[in-house]
Amino acid sequence: MSDAIEKYVPEKSLAYKLCFDSIDYVVDRFNMKEVHGDDGGAYKKVMFARGGKEVGEQRIWMGQDGVFKIVYVGLVANPPGVDSHMMFAFTDKDSPVPHFTVDSVHLAHMGHYSYHCEVMPRVDLGPNLPYVDHVYEPLTAPNKALYATEGFTKSQELGLRQWAFMSPWMLAGRAANAETFEKLYGFIDQYRSHWADLVENGIPAECLDGVDMSRIADRDYRNRCAAFNRDVDPVYNQLEPLMGFEEGERQIQVMRCQGGIYEDGDYSFE
Repeated sequence: MSDAIEKYVPEKSLAYKLCFDSIDYVVDRFNMKEVHGDDGGAYKKVMFARGGKEVGEQRIWMGQDGVFKIVYVGLVANPPGVDSHMMFAFTDKDSPVPHFTVDSVHLAHMGHYSYHCEVMPRVDLGPNLPYVDHVYEPLTAPNKALYATEGFTKSQELGLRQWAFMSPWMLAGRAANAETFEKLYGFIDQYRSHWADLVENGIPAECLDGVDMSRIADRDYRNRCAAFNRDVDPVYNQLEPLMGFEEGERQIQVMRCQGGIYEDGDYSFE
């Protein structure tokens, strides 16, 4: 990666807008409060590993209405032409309601857009058919419709272990061009609206028959440690030349933390 990398500017690109469409929706619907850094801006600036220039930012929102934390990471690297935006909305650690994520990337140097949208399960799906039917079956139609739309391809880059920690309904792949990429709004809205209704209404008791609720938080932590892991997700190693090893480790810890921002108890609601 070139040492002549440009300073990060959070321009409202297509990838940025798609990600923030979901952030704004969740923040508004669930009364989330942004946590600012010492300068009153983003929670954490991401600096170029070899030059001290700002190449991205991490923003955090916290809440008490079913969504505990939103984590956003934006990275823009020119050259080579990476425009990456990720949001992850984490529900309460003891809740069986799934987490929700949107990841939108424009790789200008490769000539395509990438997308990822997931309603991340909080219980094992195999032994819990009523949970599957209630939480995931409504997503079958938009899932099939997206992959049947010309210009969208399903990811061939994600490893099988990465799929294992998510659900079979995960949307992940490439959009051939900007026109196709903009069609994602409708599909993501269907996922997001369904997920938000689950947050507001909860999971019916009959869909949790046989689920050990005392193990929900422990399962969630183990699942996060597996999913947000350098050995499983290669993106952390791929981004090391951009933001450095220590910054990657810090971001992994924020994603794994269930009871605070970086560590349990480090945030108090006013």
